[in-house]
Amino acid sequence: YTTGFNYQIGDLRGIMSVRVPVEHFNRHVKAQLVSNVPVIMAFLLSLCLLMYWLVQTTIVHRLKGLLKSINFIREGHYDRHVPINGHDEIADLAKNFERMAQAIELRESRLKQSEKRLENAQRIARTGNWQWHNGRHELFCSDQIYSILDCSPESLLTPRQFIRRVPYSQRQRFF
Repeated sequence: YTTGFNYQIGDLRGIMSVRVPVEHFNRHVKAQLVSNVPVIMAFLLSLCLLMYWLVQTTIVHRLKGLLKSINFIREGHYDRHVPINGHDEIADLAKNFERMAQAIELRESRLKQSEKRLENAQRIARTGNWQWHNGRHELFCSDQIYSILDCSPESLLTPRQFIRRVPYSQRQRFF
């Protein structure tokens, strides 16, 4: 073949043209699509279910666990640890909530110690503190004030009862 026509390797040897009617091509494509639609739909449904499962297990489930732990922390249960899984943004968030809970627990512990020291100092000095919340019509008195006024903390004094219990000679110091 190469010797009879003096062809060299790489020479163009011929051109072929094939004509296919468009109607025949369209019918063939439509038939393929119609026969494959159920398979394509099943594949897409399976893909959607897989994506749903992945989102549920990797994001939603972890966020629900984080929210549950946050609610425990909000209620003052600082010993409840936040679940930390992975090395992503949700894990970073969980770590920060864990640190925040520890910091709040430490501050609350220090505040309680400070309150105990204040109560002890007030008891030793026979002084107390009270506060009137005018907008809420509430009177707050320390335990030592109740002791000074010779009444029980359960009695819940009204402002008028409070003033009546303070000796007249001492009212200038109180108000």
